[in-house]
Amino acid sequence: MLNSMFRMYIATNLLSDATDVFKKMKLEKFDPGIQTYTSLIKANGEIGRLDLSINLFEEMIQKNIQPNNITFLVLLNACAKHNDVTNGVKVIQYMSKRDIVVDEKISTAMIAIYGKANMINEAFNIFQKIKTPDRVTCIAMLEACIETGDAEKGHKVHRIIVEKSTGVIDSKVYTSLIKMYGSQNQIESAIVVFREMIRMKCSPNHITCLVLLNACAKEKNIKIGDEVM
Repeated sequence: MLNSMFRMYIATNLLSDATDVFKKMKLEKFDPGIQTYTSLIKANGEIGRLDLSINLFEEMIQKNIQPNNITFLVLLNACAKHNDVTNGVKVIQYMSKRDIVVDEKISTAMIAIYGKANMINEAFNIFQKIKTPDRVTCIAMLEACIETGDAEKGHKVHRIIVEKSTGVIDSKVYTSLIKMYGSQNQIESAIVVFREMIRMKCSPNHITCLVLLNACAKEKNIKIGDEVM
């Protein structure tokens, strides 16, 4: 009965009621289980209550309830979304010590955390081990390069994307590449990507044009700005 009530409250975004049921479970010596903990961690993380998410995660560990990949994913995504790199890195360290096998979704979340934590080498090491990075992972890695301002890694990431992930290069990936080069004052490289985008018949959207125009303005490059217009 309690499990059913909990699932209903979570499904209808009644977090306060779900939390009350969770507390009642513990008072009645009813083991909430990994799914219940993970659901609460996710729900609190989505609204920015990372303190509660972390407390729940630590409570799981204290009770010898081993977090699974879904638990790690929702917690890392919440840390990345709300820029809590301290706890994000701690979660990754916990996973590393226990040799947790991660999938690409978790790898992407780890890349995002490391990028925000200015740990570009760690992010890049994860990225280059992925056999065929998907669009979301490629964009996360490019954002990490933007966050850290690492031009050298940015070039390496671009080469890996071309070599491994040609099939996922769409307008969003092109735009992220342009943004990355623009943020590093490499306007010539940004325009090369823009022209490649046109050549591949991948239509730039307004965000693509805005990103490139901002890069042109930053470099006071009116000629390329006119080409974009």
